[in-house]
Amino acid sequence: MDSQNFPHITGSIAKNLPEAASYWEYRPSEIMRGLAQEMYLQDKVVEAYDNIAEGRDNYLQAEAFVRKEGTQIGLMQGLTLELLPKEVGTLVTPVGEVIKKACEVVAQKFDFDWNPAALVTILSSADAAEWMPSRWGYYIPKSPYGKICLPFYLVQDFEELSRTTTHEFMHHVSASLSHNRISHWLSEGLSTYAEGMQSHQARIRFRSGESKWLDPAELDGSVGIDNREEKMLSKISDSYAQANLIVHYLVAIEKEKKLTQLLLSLGDESFLPNIEDELLMRSHTDGAIRRVYGVSERLLFENALDWIRRTPIPASNS
Repeated sequence: MDSQNFPHITGSIAKNLPEAASYWEYRPSEIMRGLAQEMYLQDKVVEAYDNIAEGRDNYLQAEAFVRKEGTQIGLMQGLTLELLPKEVGTLVTPVGEVIKKACEVVAQKFDFDWNPAALVTILSSADAAEWMPSRWGYYIPKSPYGKICLPFYLVQDFEELSRTTTHEFMHHVSASLSHNRISHWLSEGLSTYAEGMQSHQARIRFRSGESKWLDPAELDGSVGIDNREEKMLSKISDSYAQANLIVHYLVAIEKEKKLTQLLLSLGDESFLPNIEDELLMRSHTDGAIRRVYGVSERLLFENALDWIRRTPIPASNS
């Protein structure tokens, strides 16, 4: 595949983008079908790109370009960095150090043994368009590793690079420990918690009723949406804040280490807990929360909102 054949996702492909991309961390593109989709999920992105004659997906094009023109650098066992040396230039080493440190902190905090491994790809600066889906970074569980893709602008902002890497690597840890059975809201709640997010302004809005506190099904369908409509931005922001606050509540009532137990419970594929959840028509997340925290998913949401209403709001209103 010649690099000149990459239009960097412009023209008709951009026009065909849905207004709201669905939860890309866990759903392959609807554009890719059959063999191409199978290749993509094996991270054979160049082969997948060549297998599609037209209507190529934005993710696929961006990832295939870096694979064709870039290089891979082993940062440590279980962690590889993929980038375009000509674009990153003299920042290759410090960028790798920031990414490695961010991932190490998460792995240690959640007792992650680096299995499966992770590949972190810095996308090309040419793909940093405003309409690019998940333009802040995204994670996709592939085989034999999880793949994190980061936009190019992060190499010029190490603080944001660390924060975004932490967020996306937490998705990798959550997906790996839960065997990809984690709900959308819990995955985003854990990732925003890991990156250090805590919106006091959102607590004020939920406390006053200005922002709607969603039930589990509503929240699960709201997080992960990449919507450009301005009227939707505040609702999406509130959804992420709610997921984040629920995780903060879990840490407030139990030790942080119990979050790892929750992920492992989600990944438990033994017969008894799974048949119980199936017979009682519980989701994997609901069942795991019951086993680890002793309450249902719905009651957890109610308790978290009650906690927000009765606990003092910190002085900082970030």
